[in-house]
Amino acid sequence: GKHQISGSYFFDNWDQPAIISKTNILADTNTANKVRVQNISANYTYTGSPTLLFVTTFGFSRQVGGSLPTAPFGPGDAGVQIAGNGASPLHAPPELRIAVTGGFAVNTNHLGRFNRGSETIREMVTKLWGAHELRFGGEAVRIYNDLYNTFSMDGQYTFSGQYSGDGVADLLVGQVGTFQQAGGEFKNQVGTKWGFFVQDNWKVNSRLTVNLGLRWDPFVGYRETEGRVVCWRPGEQSQRYPNAPVGLVFGGSNRDAGCPTNGVPTKLTLFAPRLGFAYRATQDGKTSVRGGIGFFHTPIEMTRYLYGSMAPWAPVYVLQGVNLDNPYQSAGIANPFPKSFYITPPAASATFTTPLQLLNTFPAIYRIPQLISYNLILERQLVSGWLVRAGYFGNKGTHLATGELGSRSNVRDVNAAIYAPGASTVANNQSRRPYPKFTNIYIEDPSNISIYNSLQVTIEKRFSKGFTLLANYTFSKMLDDLGWSNPFYRGSDYGPSVGDVPHAFHASGVWELPARVKGPARFLVNGWSLNSVMNWQSGFPVSVLSGRDNSFSGENRDRADYIGGENPNLGSARPHGQMVKQFFNTKLFTANATGTFGNSGKGIIRLPRNFNTDASLTKNTKLTEKNTLQFRAETFNLFNNVNLGRGVVNNASSAQFGQLTIAGDPRIMQFALKLLF
Repeated sequence: GKHQISGSYFFDNWDQPAIISKTNILADTNTANKVRVQNISANYTYTGSPTLLFVTTFGFSRQVGGSLPTAPFGPGDAGVQIAGNGASPLHAPPELRIAVTGGFAVNTNHLGRFNRGSETIREMVTKLWGAHELRFGGEAVRIYNDLYNTFSMDGQYTFSGQYSGDGVADLLVGQVGTFQQAGGEFKNQVGTKWGFFVQDNWKVNSRLTVNLGLRWDPFVGYRETEGRVVCWRPGEQSQRYPNAPVGLVFGGSNRDAGCPTNGVPTKLTLFAPRLGFAYRATQDGKTSVRGGIGFFHTPIEMTRYLYGSMAPWAPVYVLQGVNLDNPYQSAGIANPFPKSFYITPPAASATFTTPLQLLNTFPAIYRIPQLISYNLILERQLVSGWLVRAGYFGNKGTHLATGELGSRSNVRDVNAAIYAPGASTVANNQSRRPYPKFTNIYIEDPSNISIYNSLQVTIEKRFSKGFTLLANYTFSKMLDDLGWSNPFYRGSDYGPSVGDVPHAFHASGVWELPARVKGPARFLVNGWSLNSVMNWQSGFPVSVLSGRDNSFSGENRDRADYIGGENPNLGSARPHGQMVKQFFNTKLFTANATGTFGNSGKGIIRLPRNFNTDASLTKNTKLTEKNTLQFRAETFNLFNNVNLGRGVVNNASSAQFGQLTIAGDPRIMQFALKLLF
């Protein structure tokens, strides 16, 4: 009758054991995990009347478990004089993280518990009222995150060649370019995400429909149950922890005046309007015009809060230009571990070993990222079943702070070392920082922008007479200033986005062979169909890095200097062997000049384009009224095209500089036989 109830339960138990080599450390994996996931959803629909509908949704999700250690030994076992995982209160197994510029990298896994979950309730009401279809509703999502992670307790070691000019040589003599050690990552956060909306689908007349909508997404920061909340406020002295260096203040229930309880200001005025329309331009109904514009907000993800990875709970220390044998002694500071390993809750008299690193703090004035999306589309039906569509699609992002493709590469350091005459070594970086009692001070800087514009053309043949086709072409440009290389000048990072693809063509089709033979021959002739998907697109942009911290900023993000007046891209119309050995003209790049951040532009290199066609041939043979035998022959990369646009060595200090390192799969064929009953 008027009631409909549906639901689902999902359970997944993932157990991926470690692969630990006793003879070859490079064979160790970073993929050992043990995770259990459960999801429950329930939907209740109530039809109050022919013009009134209620839809209620309940959701429950849980994930428990995390990563497992994979290292055969730790740095301390190899003679490095540090207190590692085994000396922590957790007595965790070891971890190895070593990066050698121009050589190799070792990234074993570590012990980590990443429990998380949510409960959701959502309500939507639909009311038909004359020419209006009114919809309104909202949702509340209760989220929690319990993080218990030994990451970086055994330290991270980068040998960049700053000492000898060669990363491998620096390793052999024990000179570490950058050493980082942490007390772990811990947090227990909980909060509720709210959202409300109202929408009116208004049929103005027989040819025009207008969509009007408004969302309200009030934002309240997530609460840290143990008060592990940190703020960076230059010049302010903490009252909660009086021994903290100036500028480091704290939130929580007994917060300092300059730090919000949850570390980020509450935002209650996040209103997002939307407007759309559909207009039948011709009387025959074969031509239509559609368009719309909408505002969208992206609240801060819970994963961005890393307060529990900072002093006095679990501090991070970064040292540069130190000796591998005893990093802290060579830096001239007391070893903060094991004393600084995770202790909860620390007393108000807690001491702070400086210099400290601050991760992901939020500024006093924080704006929620916003995206404005807009489009205008013209559609025309040609002969029966054929449709052509052309449209302009664009969006503009402001107050962005999410980094490149979801990474944390955009968390800006406001404490980069300032170059000065005589700064010929990274060893004196700390003395040249604006705030010498801190190393990196990473701020979720909501000042980035992005812009995307595109022309999209689609041709569609709707399924009839056994044939359907869908093809579309996109010509676009995507720019942003994410992924900073120069901490002092945002403009140097404005250029093609890492996801910018100027040209993209996609086509897919299905053709059912028109055979309707009767008699015994039907088992051989009838039931064949051919399916195909083709993709062609431009390559992604890549910046050329220096591989040296010649800016002596302590960031290791310098780009290379571009010394040529010609196009460094050599193109793809060359034998594959030549492209693999040298994809672009490496002679036009060199390590950046001392005291600079490199003059080569963002995304100056364009990776090779990608072309791929997948096809399948299917034969359905009806054995009886209820039983069908299906045969499939599938081919991936039908034309065995060599696709090299997956990765290039863009580090000017690497011996493999300019070489392509990854290729797509060759032609792969598979066959299947299935009985349907």
